[in-house]
Amino acid sequence: MKAFKKFLYMVTAVAAFLATGCTEQIEPEPAPELVGQQVYFENNQKTSWLIGRSDDIKTEGGKSYVEIPVYRLTDADAYTVEYRFEAESGIEEPAAPKFAAGEKATKFVVYFDESVFSYGVTKTFSIQLSQNLSEYGDSEFTFSITMPEPWVEMGTGLYVDDFMSALLDTPAGLMAYVEFEQHAENPNRIRVVEPFGADTMFQMIGGVPGYFIYGEEPSYLEFDITNPDNVLLSSNPVPIGFQINFSDVGALDAYLIITTSDDAGTYSAPITLKDGVIRFPTNDQVILGYFVDGELGGWYANSTGAMAYALPGVELADYSINVTYAGMRVPSDNSATYAIFDFELGADVEKYRFAIVPENVSADYAAVVEGIVAGTLEGVVELDSTELQYEVALETGSYTIVAVPYAGGEASIGDATATFFYFPGSNGGAEVPEVEIGLMVDSLANIMQNPDYEAQYPANQYVAIGLFFDPTLISGMRIYIGDVEVIHAAVEAEEITYKQLVDEYGNDVTSWVRDYNNGNVRILQMNPGANLCIIFAFDTIYGKTQYYHYDYQMPA
Repeated sequence: MKAFKKFLYMVTAVAAFLATGCTEQIEPEPAPELVGQQVYFENNQKTSWLIGRSDDIKTEGGKSYVEIPVYRLTDADAYTVEYRFEAESGIEEPAAPKFAAGEKATKFVVYFDESVFSYGVTKTFSIQLSQNLSEYGDSEFTFSITMPEPWVEMGTGLYVDDFMSALLDTPAGLMAYVEFEQHAENPNRIRVVEPFGADTMFQMIGGVPGYFIYGEEPSYLEFDITNPDNVLLSSNPVPIGFQINFSDVGALDAYLIITTSDDAGTYSAPITLKDGVIRFPTNDQVILGYFVDGELGGWYANSTGAMAYALPGVELADYSINVTYAGMRVPSDNSATYAIFDFELGADVEKYRFAIVPENVSADYAAVVEGIVAGTLEGVVELDSTELQYEVALETGSYTIVAVPYAGGEASIGDATATFFYFPGSNGGAEVPEVEIGLMVDSLANIMQNPDYEAQYPANQYVAIGLFFDPTLISGMRIYIGDVEVIHAAVEAEEITYKQLVDEYGNDVTSWVRDYNNGNVRILQMNPGANLCIIFAFDTIYGKTQYYHYDYQMPA
């Protein structure tokens, strides 16, 4: 938007100039006379070099050197450049460059001793032009020379996503091929090249979101695999190679972080390496992405446990399991009502176990899985991979079915899944529970009870929607916003209903439900003075949709 406004301003200026040219003569003014030598560096001057990788590092007499161009606007007389120089050890001060008469370009030649560098070390030096300066370019730069660490190519591995999925609202489990490198001197250090780069995005979703900004330098996700039961990141948080451009605050860097349990930086749950596959922790609120700006927070990731890297040469096994409540069967004698479940298994699942427990067990999910694996939980059922449907007699009520896949005789606990469902039973759903849903529509400052938010989110430009419900009971959400008078008039004339408006024309915002724990207040930008009718539709796990509408007047 800023660039667009600037462009409009330039067009307006040109139009004004043309209009002026039609009515009066504009006399050309002579260019200002140049004073002094007008010495400068170019604005796009190269400022960094990698030993062994930068082609423009040269050698002479056993010494290495780099050349730094310097320019002037005049060329009548010979001139020796005056400058100040500061450098770290191992970098020599250059001789003063000289412009011959008639020349507008010369160069600094800076020698350095490669033997003083070790892997990963960067040394800097600065040159400041001190006399006869020009405003045409820059007068000072800090330069760097780096001895890069010795990484060698390992080959191509596979990435399975459930990190970007929570940010982009894409399905977990999307895959992309990625390149791996290994440290030449420490084989326990490996890294992924451009783990979330443009190529990865193209492979997973067919393109790069327009609000992503990538830097010129490649990014890396580095692991220390010395202890396979506790794989370490090179840093925590890790910059992951892109920025997201927010319209209100600009571009912010994105990071990956594993939460820690103490001041020493111990991970709350470890990253592991088994059978050539690096897997990230799945515990709630352990792995997340975030932005530098604390106001915007971030997003919790890997809720499914799918996020993994298969090292080069390793074929990633598919131990996934998915269970769906597929409906109900009532025999002709009405003796019972049976719940039907469909199972979908990954290619490498040999068998699976599951149990159906009352109510929502999200808080005790780990204990249920443990009971299924140990066989101590009552009602555990075991089926092989050829049996993909199961039915069981149930009474009316809410349940959770928890399923654990097996392969090679071992449970793949990280791939276990839980599905919460409502079974209507013999009452045919006549007494389907109502989900308690709370809504607030107001300015962000009022909802958060913090007047400081008004400066960033003025009440006449932003409306905040506060959502208060149990997200495990909501399977989908839609929202429709329109003008109060238009909508109410149409509804009163029986041309349409609130339900039809949101069902047929509403925007799907189910991502708000999925990301509920990362903030239950959503902010929408609106026109000052707008008189809004906001219609909500919440699909519940009980197979029912609950509707609400709210009128709100934006301040002028």
